[in-house]
Amino acid sequence: MPKNFLFATWAGGGAVPPVLSVARALRERGHGVRVLADESLHDEVAGSGLEAVAWTTAPQGDASDPAKDVIKDFEARTPLGQFARLRDRIVCGPAADYARDTLAELRARPADALVAEHMLLGAFTGGEAAGIPLASLVTTLYPFPTPGAPPPGPGLAPATGALGRLRDRLMTRLMLKPWEKGGCRRSTPPAPRTA
Repeated sequence: MPKNFLFATWAGGGAVPPVLSVARALRERGHGVRVLADESLHDEVAGSGLEAVAWTTAPQGDASDPAKDVIKDFEARTPLGQFARLRDRIVCGPAADYARDTLAELRARPADALVAEHMLLGAFTGGEAAGIPLASLVTTLYPFPTPGAPPPGPGLAPATGALGRLRDRLMTRLMLKPWEKGGCRRSTPPAPRTA
């Protein structure tokens, strides 16, 4: 039986093609699909045969135009500065706006499930408030700590023994510190489940 899906993405460059690919595959299987996205993506969304819906209060950006890019990570002086811009301008800072827009769209036109790009924590909050199933579409390496895996980022091999597990606990704490400054401490998603 066909279902209705609401996808949520942002003008983050590399995240867009995989999100639209999954959305298009669902549409080709007969499901209803619409995509909450920055207006700069609407032609690309429509070109994929999908219905585009604009964010109304969440940030509107255009990664192809440096003047309209929301993050402007190219202005940061350090990798930590680049991370802080992503955290503050997409993931955490405007999370309430993404939540508001997602919930408003779901109230106006209900969906059976929300599929959101993993950086849009606010979209998940809106979907949860609507009481529908949620799916996080991770379009890159999973960036959050996962039980039994080494901390993301430094490329460490899996821990072996007590010393390795201690290393992972300490490194994970260090990796989470920058999230705390952005108010995302409690918003970090849970570890993924495998089927």
